[in-house]
Amino acid sequence: MPQRALALTDIYKGFKFFQMCGRNPPVNKSLFGSEFTTSEQQIKDALATKADIWIDIFKRVEVPVFEMAIKKVIQQTKFWPNEQEFAAAVDWAQEEIRTEAYQLSLANDREAREQFSKSFSKEQRDKNKKVIAYIISRIGNKERLKVPYNEKVIEFGRLLYPDASDEWLKENYNDIANFKKQKQFCDNYCKGRENCPNSGRQPGLRVDKQYGYIRPVYYTGTCSNF
Repeated sequence: MPQRALALTDIYKGFKFFQMCGRNPPVNKSLFGSEFTTSEQQIKDALATKADIWIDIFKRVEVPVFEMAIKKVIQQTKFWPNEQEFAAAVDWAQEEIRTEAYQLSLANDREAREQFSKSFSKEQRDKNKKVIAYIISRIGNKERLKVPYNEKVIEFGRLLYPDASDEWLKENYNDIANFKKQKQFCDNYCKGRENCPNSGRQPGLRVDKQYGYIRPVYYTGTCSNF
């Protein structure tokens, strides 16, 4: 979910935090005022001037980044920070938030994998470990893995492409198998547009003439149920 961009109220909230920590903005001294005192109006005018400058510079900064930068710059400076100092704090905060988001993503992925693993029984997990170990051993020995092909899929492919070799049918096995499933659904289970997974588009296969591989296609306006 995208974060809200910075507003003038956020700038003033940050300024208030500066003042709570004993920082006040530099003010323009009046010729008629004392050089040792600063009036509330002068501080108010200085805050307004600074706010206009900061919103123009940092208006694209997201609020969490701005708030983190405020706290960081307080630790780094003893006076009201200038724009260069605050920009450096913003860069630091953006990197920190990116790192936190990345670490959270890793933690969520790890938790998801653990939950997925728990959904299998011990027997299933042991079986999966054996399959993985077998694959790794074959790869390590540089042996060609034997892929199990469903002969019904191969026979279906022969009906589609009578002149094709067995090797070519096996190279395009996945696309032929998926098309077979879609065709069976269309022939046996279709009840119209409401339950059509292809939104009324009839599935098909097309052979690339240059490279010889199959790619799935969907034809519009040809399904007899629509």
